[in-house]
Amino acid sequence: MLCRAYFLLGKKENVVKSSKLIVTYENGSKPSYTYAGNLLLSMGMFTDAEKILKEGRKKWGNKQFARELYLCYSKENDYKNALKEILFYYENNQHTEFWVKREIEGMIKADSSLIKELEAIAKTNNTYEKLTGKILLTFGDLKRAKKYLLKTSSPSSLTNYASVCIDHGFYNEAEDALKEIINNKGNEKEKASYLLSTVYERRGKFDEALKSLNNLIKMEGALKDSAIIKKAQILVFDKKEYEKGANLIDPLLQKTKKSSPLYDKLLQIAITAYIKLGNLKRAMSVLSGYNTANSLYFTAVILFLEGNYQKSKDTFLQSVSKAPDRKYANDALEKVMLINNFVDNLSFLNSITSIEKLIWQEKYTDALNLINKSFEKFNGAEEKTALLFLKGRAYTGNGRINEAISSYLSIPEENRSEIFSPKALFLAGLLAKNRLKNLAMAKTLLEKVIFNYPDSPEAELSRGELTGIIKKPN
Repeated sequence: MLCRAYFLLGKKENVVKSSKLIVTYENGSKPSYTYAGNLLLSMGMFTDAEKILKEGRKKWGNKQFARELYLCYSKENDYKNALKEILFYYENNQHTEFWVKREIEGMIKADSSLIKELEAIAKTNNTYEKLTGKILLTFGDLKRAKKYLLKTSSPSSLTNYASVCIDHGFYNEAEDALKEIINNKGNEKEKASYLLSTVYERRGKFDEALKSLNNLIKMEGALKDSAIIKKAQILVFDKKEYEKGANLIDPLLQKTKKSSPLYDKLLQIAITAYIKLGNLKRAMSVLSGYNTANSLYFTAVILFLEGNYQKSKDTFLQSVSKAPDRKYANDALEKVMLINNFVDNLSFLNSITSIEKLIWQEKYTDALNLINKSFEKFNGAEEKTALLFLKGRAYTGNGRINEAISSYLSIPEENRSEIFSPKALFLAGLLAKNRLKNLAMAKTLLEKVIFNYPDSPEAELSRGELTGIIKKPN
């Protein structure tokens, strides 16, 4: 408290003296150095923080306080020393790989010469080899990455290498490695077959993915159930073969205990298939007696599609209270808002339900025709807003992404509500980023959400999406 008081009074010399007193009172304990260093860091006194942490390092060892010193150096744009410190930190905290990798990639974007520095350090300590390989892959340098990721041609080494390649989008390289295991090696065939199906799935080669999964299922090994789940997902979500997907997943659903972590995933595949088939009765039967957040969401969806709005609303709220997947939570809250807004307009709600059914069944052209007819009948501002959201979803399902974005961008013009406008801009930004791959447009739209609606839930989501917009160097 005394340090902060001096800082607010502008007495920086007293701040430093007080931080040193903290260390003295604690007999130079390791936590006291950490606390004092972080305190000075929080006040922007990076040079002073660095001095006190280096003093602590003399007592506690060469690689201590590495995270704090990394923050000091990075704030001062001393990337070479920052790199050394963050690698010291990673050495004893390898579970933080995601954060460390992201921070190093950020520094390399600021100073590309750090790649050579990173490689030089990795050659002296094999702890950093895999991390270095992954970072090189992020920047598109497959040839150099391979030197660090594939040290031997053993099945386990090839499998790990293929897995990293898949994560970074190098599917041809992953496919070659996996086929080598399947064709020539004795071990890891099962895992390699599963990963190969992932390669084919990511590349949109669904028939080849299914063939690989069928071979895996025939092996009757440890990954059989995982293969069945992935096969059902491809059938339902990619091939649109809902009946086949439902029939495949149903026996596994029946034998899996409801307490199993797998059960909820199986349920989502099965229920999605039944709803898309229009078999709401079967879907509700499968959901009966199961009360997780996601199952309650699907129960509420079915009630909504059946026109039981009040019970649907109550069930949506129950689902949200149990924290379902984010996409389900967002849709649940939208539906609750919809029901509340139009509780006295049953004719409009029924029209919305008819459109929702068509969208669920992926009859997008029919949905768009019904939406256009509904515009003629319902012309209130809130009614038009609700229809524009549905139009955006229908266009998205139909692959007409530019028209979907236009529909969402029409919403702030139609209804400047603090609720609808940020949601519409956010959805348009997501489509620009993920479907059009237009990062400049996505950045503009997401920033508009943050600046125009800073307190909205979508502003926080937009910040997260913006951090993912990273352009790889040519």
